[in-house]
Amino acid sequence: MYMVNLLPWRLQRQRRRNRFWCAVYTATVLILLLVTLAGRQGIQAEQRINILIEDADATLLAALSQRHAERTQAQQRWQQQAKRLQQRAATREWQRSLTQLAEQMPDKAWLTQLRYQQGKLALAGVAASLAALSRLDDALSQIPGFHPGTAGATTRDAQGRWQFQHQLIEDAAHAAVP
Repeated sequence: MYMVNLLPWRLQRQRRRNRFWCAVYTATVLILLLVTLAGRQGIQAEQRINILIEDADATLLAALSQRHAERTQAQQRWQQQAKRLQQRAATREWQRSLTQLAEQMPDKAWLTQLRYQQGKLALAGVAASLAALSRLDDALSQIPGFHPGTAGATTRDAQGRWQFQHQLIEDAAHAAVP
């Protein structure tokens, strides 16, 4: 036996209902597809942003390392320059002291040996007269940065000149720069 629907409005209603549910199903599939595509686009954009951030971080890290190396080199150069300036100042101070010593030396006395070791300046020389030797003792007490230490032996050589040895001790404020 065959069933026949004789009412055309039922057939129309059934078709409308089928079209509605087909449209709902299609819309749901399209919405799911669009949400999936939007999510995928969002993930890809986030991955691109992360790659850009990593590249920027790597570039920044390289620049910072280079800056650090440059700063370290500059600091080393500055320390070397400061050391050189300090050595120059010490040399100027020695020059001033030795010039003062040369100016204070009596005309009839001269040095044959000058030696510096561990804060002590040892002088050895020859004086033509005893008066020149006594003026030398006075002159050595006026050298800036030094104070008289122990006087060494004073002897006469074969030509009648006085050979002397003196020691000057460096003041703490004038100590030599290594």
